[in-house]
Amino acid sequence: MYILDTGPIFKFLATHCTAELIAALGGNTIHVPAAVEKEILSTPERYPQFRPAIREWGDLRPNFKKVLDDRGSEHLDRHCLRVMQRPLEEVYANPQDLGETMAVLHGLVAAEQGADVVIACDDGAGKELIKRQQAFIYTRRVKGWCKGCGSIRHVDTLDLLRWAIAADGGFTEKARFRAKYQEMANLDSALPPDLNDTDLMKRSLWSS
Repeated sequence: MYILDTGPIFKFLATHCTAELIAALGGNTIHVPAAVEKEILSTPERYPQFRPAIREWGDLRPNFKKVLDDRGSEHLDRHCLRVMQRPLEEVYANPQDLGETMAVLHGLVAAEQGADVVIACDDGAGKELIKRQQAFIYTRRVKGWCKGCGSIRHVDTLDLLRWAIAADGGFTEKARFRAKYQEMANLDSALPPDLNDTDLMKRSLWSS
């Protein structure tokens, strides 16, 4: 199960690389919390560079996307109190980092129900939050406290790009990839501005 925060999904939608994102995920469904979908639709009002994401998201076939209901449930409420030390209603009233918080909470619920969850997030604090909950689920599983538990794993946009290079239906031309990477890097400060400061042009990634 793949759950995406706003940052990573914006990189692909706003640069018209939705097909490459789907390829990176192996054709699996893109899951986003309702808070993330709200950001996809509202952020371009303030930051026009993200405007193409609205149409890309709207055009994405239903079998490739699923919006996770953020309304309080017993499981979401329980994890929110443990992780955030506040009730979900109070957390939801503050939009700051809400997308990544809900991605983690939904990931915890799914992992407890047996799913192997991959959460894509670029924010530094979000990464640390995901890694702490990854350890929480792992400990519960190995100690036998949650025998049916799955797992949680963190990835970021650079990981998704590596997968998109390697995947069938992903990036195949280096020149186009360079151009698209620069477009993504220009959206915000999450990616290194210079592609050469990453490992994304390594021969081994493109050898297949």
